[in-house]
Amino acid sequence: MLDGDFMRATAWCDSPVTLLRPTGVASFNTQAESAQDLARTWAHYQAYGVRGMRFEILHVSSYVQGFLLCDVAWSLVDGNGITITTLYSTYTMRQEGEGYKVMLVVSHNEVLERPLYADA
Repeated sequence: MLDGDFMRATAWCDSPVTLLRPTGVASFNTQAESAQDLARTWAHYQAYGVRGMRFEILHVSSYVQGFLLCDVAWSLVDGNGITITTLYSTYTMRQEGEGYKVMLVVSHNEVLERPLYADA
């Protein structure tokens, strides 16, 4: 995503994919719609000094064959690699061929942790 290729960055999303944020629900019917939302959100983060991100997979579980729940911590960092904030998300993924595609994203603290991102 840091290279600006938002289509590549959203290739792991199913169509449609639903995003639950503390500010509301969004559904994207195509990969292009997902990429547009990601580009807009990334531009907003950059306006507040975010220059990169790191992720850590915290937990993966499966209750039904072909589906995964994955908890991820996203650390948003400044130009020096110092963490500005950490956002937490849970992904519901469906098996598709040899891999998995994201069907649902629950963004747990995007607005609560950093109110300045409230309009992202």
